Amino acid sequence: MTSFSRRPTILVHTGNGLQYWWLYTEPVPISEAWPLERFEAINRGLAQALGGDAVHDLARVLRVPGTLNLPDAKKRARGCVPVMAKLLWADGPTYRPSDFDDLAVDVAPSTKGSVAPRVRVQLVQPSQPDAEILDAFHRLLERLGPSHPLCRTWRGDRQLTDASRSAFDMALVNQLVRTRIRDEFIPTIVRAYQCGRGVFATDDYIGRTLAKAKAFQGDKHGAA
Repeated sequence: MTSFSRRPTILVHTGNGLQYWWLYTEPVPISEAWPLERFEAINRGLAQALGGDAVHDLARVLRVPGTLNLPDAKKRARGCVPVMAKLLWADGPTYRPSDFDDLAVDVAPSTKGSVAPRVRVQLVQPSQPDAEILDAFHRLLERLGPSHPLCRTWRGDRQLTDASRSAFDMALVNQLVRTRIRDEFIPTIVRAYQCGRGVFATDDYIGRTLAKAKAFQGDKHGAA
C-alpha cells in the first residue's frame, strides 16, 4: 500500500489475501449521473492499480470477518488450509465517489457490431401490464423447451467469459432479439431476470444493451 495514496477505510485479512474497502462519506444511489457501470469502472481501476482480483461487479459477495475461509480442492492442493477472516482495521478515512474517477477503467467495446457504447435504443411504454408480459414470456419458454438457448440463459445455465450481471443481461437480450421478442417487452423481462441487474437496470442501461444486441445480430447475419 505504500505506493497507493488513498488509505482504505476498512482492511480485512480473508485468510488467503486482503480485502480493501474505501467507504464513501454518504450513500450514493445508482442514478443517471452515477450508473452501475461508473461504480464498476472504478472498481476495475482499483484492482488494476493494486494487482487485485476481478471482483468489480456490485453484486459481489465479500467474505465477512469472523467467518471461516474454507479452501476448495484446487486451493487445498496448493497447501491452503481453513483460516478465519479477521478485521485488521476500520478507522480509515471516507471519500467522495469522484475521488476515484481518475482510476476508472471501462470495458473495451466489442469489435462485433457497429454501435458505440453510448448509443441506445429509445424505449417505449409497453402496451401490456408487466404481469401479462411475464406470463406470456414464461409460456414461450415452455414452448421452446429447456435446451433452447433462451431458456438456458434465463436459468443462468451459461458459461460466460465474463460472469458479471451485465454480461448475463447482454446474453439474455441477445437471445431475446434472436427470438424476435418485441422491444417494448424487453425492459420488463430484463428487470425480472435474477441473473442480471434486475430492478436496478435503468432505461439507459437497457437501451444501450438492446442497441448492442441489435448491432451484433445485424453484423452476424449481414443485415442492419
